[in-house]
Amino acid sequence: MEEVLKRLNINPVSFDERKALINLSTTEIQLLEAIHKPLYAYENELIHAFYQHLLKFDHASKMLHDVNLMGKLQETQKLYFRKLTAGDYGFDYAQDRIRVGIAHQRVGLTPQWYIGAYGVYLDLVCKFVSVILNSDKERIEPTLTALYKVALLDITLAFDAYMYASHQTLEQSRQQISDKYDFQIRTINAIAKIQRAFILNESYGSALSLLLNELIALTDSQFGLIGEVREDSQLRPYLKVRVLTNISWDHQTRELYEESKADGLEFHNHHNLLGEVLTTGQAVISNNPQDDSRAGGTPHGHPKLSSFLGLPILDDEKNLAIVKTIISTAKIFGLKTLAEGIETQEIAMLLAELGCDWGQGYYFDKPLSVDQFEKLLLSYKREY
Repeated sequence: MEEVLKRLNINPVSFDERKALINLSTTEIQLLEAIHKPLYAYENELIHAFYQHLLKFDHASKMLHDVNLMGKLQETQKLYFRKLTAGDYGFDYAQDRIRVGIAHQRVGLTPQWYIGAYGVYLDLVCKFVSVILNSDKERIEPTLTALYKVALLDITLAFDAYMYASHQTLEQSRQQISDKYDFQIRTINAIAKIQRAFILNESYGSALSLLLNELIALTDSQFGLIGEVREDSQLRPYLKVRVLTNISWDHQTRELYEESKADGLEFHNHHNLLGEVLTTGQAVISNNPQDDSRAGGTPHGHPKLSSFLGLPILDDEKNLAIVKTIISTAKIFGLKTLAEGIETQEIAMLLAELGCDWGQGYYFDKPLSVDQFEKLLLSYKREY
């Protein structure tokens, strides 16, 4: 709440200025205090009439169809209306009204409903004030004037709250769009790097390492590995690790990691999440590995796993499988793929069949100077 008030520039001094602007006098506050307790006798009747009016409208009726919810709201509304005539309009009052305004915005109650509700309340309460002050009619008009001033004070605070909440919603949406755009750019760059590594026939191991590092970065993961599924003498699948992130969390695992870099680590246990991927050939996702019935625990000293994702690449042609996975992943994210370094018609046709969107390389044309490129563009314009 402190941050909200700061952004809205609402503090004890500014709130006093707000009250001064509507010219709420001490005498008027006393008039409201005088009708505060007498209004208690009419609360139930006022609240009932208030909600009966709101239920005439479809939007309000849908929100208030729950009997228990409406009962709670009616009690809350009683307390809200009571504060209007309590005579205590200090800084705490302002904070309370800001909270209410933000809550209304978050549940979808727009300003038109908020102001409309005030109109209904004032119309109803005027009748009860007239009854209470029937023996002192001269006080009716100044009392109602004071009540209208406090209502206007409330409405200004409510608008501030709505503006703040709406701004926060817009800011969150803007940030989400920005984050999504940034992620798409990162994904495009990663796909381009990985494509280049495999298509240009670089070292298979280094290409896999690049793929793993990019996936770790994109998914904000701590650990990861890429392995090859093989079969043991009993034709049971096991995983031969080809690349692995550094798992040196203690002396024992540091030795294991160094050994695996040379000989390749193997996983034969089927009674865990990784084994589930091996035996089913399906993607396995777990957001709570510690309590997952498929999990088999972790090695001694291994950091706690907060989530697990295992993706099988089902293809015997290793390079082709990786390219297929890259293109499929790009399509999932709604991204276009660009293959670089295409030198033959065979590769160009294969990439087109796999769904690659764009390609570039010596097969299409040799590098052009700026002048040559401009002439090429002009020739296309003349033709089309």
